[in-house]
Amino acid sequence: MPLFRQLEHTLERECRRKKKCKNEWTEDEDKPSKLTGLCLQSLAENMKEMWVKDYAQKYMDQYFFRYVMGPFSSLPGELLEELLCILSSRNLLTRAALHLLLLPQLSWLSLTSACSLVNANLCSLIKIRCQNLQSLDLSGAQNISASVLCELLGSQHRLSFLSLAGTLCDQRVISVVCRQCPKLKHLDVSQCLHLTPAGLLPLAYQEPFVKNANIFSSLLALDIGLAENESDAVAAVAFLLLSLPGLQRLAVEGLGQACVLIQNKQFELTEEFTSREGVPLLKDLWAKRTQEDHLKESSLLSTDGEESFTLEGKIDEYLSLEESQTDASDSTDINEWTTTSGEGCEKDGCRSRACNGRDSVTTSLRDVQGLSLDTLEAVGKVCPELRVLSLDCLQSSADDNIDSFEQATVLARGLGRFSGQLHCLSLQFAGLLSELVPALKAAGSHLLSLTLEGIKADGHTPLLELIHACPRLTSLTIHLDPPRNNWDGEDDEEEEGEDEGFLSNLPCIPHLRSLTLKIVMSRILNCIVAVCPDMGIGKNGNLPWHPIRLSNEFKHFQKMTMTPSVEGKKNVVLMGRKTWFSIPAANRPLKNRINIVLSRELKTAPEGAHYLASDLSSALHLLDSSELEKQVDQVWIIGGSALYKEVMESSGPRRLFVTQVLKQFDCDTFIPDINMDKYKLLPEFPGVPTGLQEENGVQYMFEVYESTKD
Repeated sequence: MPLFRQLEHTLERECRRKKKCKNEWTEDEDKPSKLTGLCLQSLAENMKEMWVKDYAQKYMDQYFFRYVMGPFSSLPGELLEELLCILSSRNLLTRAALHLLLLPQLSWLSLTSACSLVNANLCSLIKIRCQNLQSLDLSGAQNISASVLCELLGSQHRLSFLSLAGTLCDQRVISVVCRQCPKLKHLDVSQCLHLTPAGLLPLAYQEPFVKNANIFSSLLALDIGLAENESDAVAAVAFLLLSLPGLQRLAVEGLGQACVLIQNKQFELTEEFTSREGVPLLKDLWAKRTQEDHLKESSLLSTDGEESFTLEGKIDEYLSLEESQTDASDSTDINEWTTTSGEGCEKDGCRSRACNGRDSVTTSLRDVQGLSLDTLEAVGKVCPELRVLSLDCLQSSADDNIDSFEQATVLARGLGRFSGQLHCLSLQFAGLLSELVPALKAAGSHLLSLTLEGIKADGHTPLLELIHACPRLTSLTIHLDPPRNNWDGEDDEEEEGEDEGFLSNLPCIPHLRSLTLKIVMSRILNCIVAVCPDMGIGKNGNLPWHPIRLSNEFKHFQKMTMTPSVEGKKNVVLMGRKTWFSIPAANRPLKNRINIVLSRELKTAPEGAHYLASDLSSALHLLDSSELEKQVDQVWIIGGSALYKEVMESSGPRRLFVTQVLKQFDCDTFIPDINMDKYKLLPEFPGVPTGLQEENGVQYMFEVYESTKD
């Protein structure tokens, strides 16, 4: 007799099931548990000691069973999936449990939280037993080769959702997926370092031709392997844009530049790439798309908008993928806004194409990530129907030396193109909130979700203007740098009588369900460096006194950077790319410290490093992320010269731990002189030796400088 009676599959229950599977199982302490949930929790808690104990002891390592008739064989697929969610969320999922739970009735399987258990044998079981899967998530599974992935995915003909993020996926796997998974709509290959941008081309074109491009709607491919050169990556993305007319969600590096290429019709720059990869010329794809767009436009006009219902159906399917990013109520609101505004947007899209005539191509993209500010205008022309936009303004300011006010002006002009249609906006902007308000007004009042990072506070008025500009928000997240000066509250008594009238006129956000306001307090940045009398710190990539060893000075460096002030936390060491590679490979990463490498050239963290950041600002924001916030104690800057200079000349609290080597050595790398108008020398500091030190004939002293108030 089965443990549970087969549940009736209603549409409402199916939607709840999919949502729960994607968001992972969680307990709501405010609501009483249902009997089904209590039973599943009991199963999970007793899984190891009761349900799988006999199998684990007597059979698991002695035999290989293609099929198992065990205690869960009669369990409905929906409950199997919920049980897997509970086991995963509580870190109770074991190899034995997986062997008994991998059953034919599963339509959803996520092994992200147990990626270390995924090996070739487990993939064989999935291939044999689970051929009805519609959703498969193997994110982080690095114990299986590309060949094993090919063999597994060759049997999954019903997949519509597939995540291979952080695996050894390469172009062979992509080719198999395209041939064997004709129903695939969503693919995530983010952080697959063996996959180059050119490796994505089979999604759009391969021989023999596979007709599944029209239903493929979502591709996430950030932080994948590097192309031979940057132009190849841009050409590959442009090829995808022109070849996948149904693509509605795209996250890949080079997307903005690809839109610039298409908008300017610079297809001659890609001919070498297309010839080398054996795919059609981009100019031919562009000509084909312009013709198809014209025919589609004519059809839409002649049928008086009847075709829009078909596209709206596709949009609803796409939006179901976003449920993992918002709660149930937020998702409902976004769907409602999209449904009600869809017809008007379709007409706007037709008008846009009509205005552009046959001499342009537009895509169906509705969600794009990782854009830079300098490509926003071209993206607006090529992707006129955007609803979800993630934009990084920090990169543009660093590359082009543009101040925040000028950035905000460009941003307002770019977002104005999407006025009234953007639903979700995420911005990284290193400027004042008041500078950003005009851009948010230009984006229109239809925003449902807004995320701002790197913003600097400058009074309460800009925040009120933001609320007034975005009255329909259901989710608001702001990572805010505090103002430099405290607000002057001397006039509180005089204004007390005006409070009631002031409050009655404040704008409000009646539909807001999620609010995250994070004040990013300035961290003390500690620079630690050994210098010669002329402020030299290096010679030919080594210390100036190399090969002389100053062992006690090195122990001082280790002690200061390794010892946290709070038990259970770790210190962070920030360094440039050259500094990282100057450390002997056997000593990388620096143990018992979180190693973050700063580089604009590297696309992924070098082997051994824990994290990669493009610049100091990005690194500091990374430290405030949910992943690192509770782990990090002190922040130490350990080189090179450019990073020292940036920190020494920056604002905010800083300390300089300087080893003054009293003997002059030949140097080719220097740091600035310490400006005593900005720093003061401390007479002593806990843990720092005082007095003259000497090793191997070299004398030195330890000094600590602290920044004065700006």
